[in-house]
Amino acid sequence: MGIKNIFQLKQPTFNRNLSDQKKKKKYGGIIHQLQLDDFWDNLDPQERSFIRNCTKWSFGGSIKGKDIDHPNSLATTKRDDCRFLLGNAAWAFDSKEYYLAESLLLEVIHRSKCLFTLHRAYQKLIHIYEVSAIEKKCHLQKWKSYCEEHIKLAPALFCESIKKEEIPPEIRSFYILKKILHDFNDMVEYKEILLLEQQYKNGNFFLKGIQ
Repeated sequence: MGIKNIFQLKQPTFNRNLSDQKKKKKYGGIIHQLQLDDFWDNLDPQERSFIRNCTKWSFGGSIKGKDIDHPNSLATTKRDDCRFLLGNAAWAFDSKEYYLAESLLLEVIHRSKCLFTLHRAYQKLIHIYEVSAIEKKCHLQKWKSYCEEHIKLAPALFCESIKKEEIPPEIRSFYILKKILHDFNDMVEYKEILLLEQQYKNGNFFLKGIQ
């Protein structure tokens, strides 16, 4: 996808079509409470075990790891699904479980309808790739793509921040994407991103009817 008219794209919506068919209860506890059954099913046993341990630690040991998802578990949390996922993504990142952290953040992006939650998830997602680049294990095209998707939120983020009488958040993807393009001597797209960044900071894209 070209970056030239990126601000002209509508804010992406993230919906997941869930089957209406009744299924036998496979998981219980927090996983079932937060309707994370399908996501949980797609993780491998080691990843599920990691999240069980992280959740147990975050609860101060008041629940056992198996209570997170055991079919007969009645364990619950006051967190919503995205806060639960973001918390575990932070644990995964700190433990250098980058693939799992990426999966958790992508699930947040699929689920959340809150612009600021999406912004937070993208910030953390591109940071994973920033660290991976330092370790020379970065998938450059995916990193670039995540930056582009993040930048698409800029107009709506600016608008919502102004409504809340807050300063629009910094979008680090501008800096990252400019650096990638500069390193590859793609000065055409570099200048386009630079212009979009200036428009975001000034808010003047609204003058062109971009929403």
